[in-house]
Amino acid sequence: MERHALAFRTKPGAGPEVARLLSNYSAPRLDSDGTRLLGTAVFVKDDLVVGTMEIEGDLRRAAIHLAQDPVIQEVGRGLLPHLTVSCDPSDPRQRAAFMAAQATTLLMHRGSPDAGTGTRHALSYPIRPGRADIAARVLTEAGDPPLRSGGTKLCSTSIFRQGDTIVRVFEIDGLIEELLENLAASVEVHKVGRGMGELFEGWYDFTSAEGLRKFFHDNLMTTVSDRRAGQ
Repeated sequence: MERHALAFRTKPGAGPEVARLLSNYSAPRLDSDGTRLLGTAVFVKDDLVVGTMEIEGDLRRAAIHLAQDPVIQEVGRGLLPHLTVSCDPSDPRQRAAFMAAQATTLLMHRGSPDAGTGTRHALSYPIRPGRADIAARVLTEAGDPPLRSGGTKLCSTSIFRQGDTIVRVFEIDGLIEELLENLAASVEVHKVGRGMGELFEGWYDFTSAEGLRKFFHDNLMTTVSDRRAGQ
C-alpha cells in the first residue's frame, strides 16, 4: 500500500466553506486493473488543507481516474474561488501542474498490523521560516510516540512535507483526547520536544505537560472526512 498527500492553502476566512465542500461529496471509488483506492482523509486548519490517499497499485492510474470523476471535478470547481493558486480543473495540463505543485513528500511511515481499522487525525507543525530541513530531520529520526496511551492505541504514524509545511498524519484506535493527554505526560515526548522548541512558531514549554498539551491542541487539524474503501 502507498500513502500520498496533497497540501494546499486557501484564502483567509475560506476555511468553513472549504470544509463544507470537502465533507459533503460522495466518496470516489476505484477498483480496477489492479489499482484500488483504499482510503482518503481530509484535514483543515486555518488556511491549510491536507488531503491523504491510500492506494494499492498504480498512482498514475489512480490520479487519472480521480481527475475524470464527475464528483471530484464538481468539488474542484467549488474550491476554485477559495484557492490561493488558480487552476482550471477542466484543463488536464493545469490540473496536472496544480497536483504536482501541491504534492508532498512522505518522510516516514510506521505502522502496526492494526493499521487501517482506526480513525485518522493530523497535526500541523508550526515551523519557523528556514527551519524546515532541521525540523524534518529531527522528526524523522525521533523515536515513535508511545504505542498505547491508556486505552487508546497508536496504529500508525506518517510525516509528510511540502516546503516549509510539515504534517503528521496518524491513526488511532480509541479517543484522540486520551491520546493527547497521555502524550503530554510522556517522558519520551518531553525529550524530543526540548530539541524542537526553537524550531516552532509560538511559545510552548516542552518541559511541562501543560506546555505540550497546549502545543497539541493548538496544532491539531480538524478532520473533515475519513473514509475507507466500501464506506
